[in-house]
Amino acid sequence: SLVQLNKDLEEKIATMQSAHQKSTEALHQTLDQVMADLRQVMTSTDEKRSAEIANLEKEREALQNKFATENWDGEEIDKQSIKLQEIMDKIEAKEERWFELSAKMEG
Repeated sequence: SLVQLNKDLEEKIATMQSAHQKSTEALHQTLDQVMADLRQVMTSTDEKRSAEIANLEKEREALQNKFATENWDGEEIDKQSIKLQEIMDKIEAKEERWFELSAKMEG
């Protein structure tokens, strides 16, 4: 009968809606966990990157101090100047990458 068919369809729709709701909830839980894991990885990466930058800054400072205290010849000054520039470039690259990743996490 038409009434029974309508009732069967309503039951199927209700079952599908329930399954959809459960699926949606499971998806949201999975996404929440992925985001929590990503935040944890980013925090760990931030700490590592921060430590790397701090170490490079110490290295830069130590080398800059040597420029004031060592009696280098022109060739050694050139060599140490190149090394200092490489350290400064590494610091800049790591800071830029850190800012990019931070912006992506916030956005």
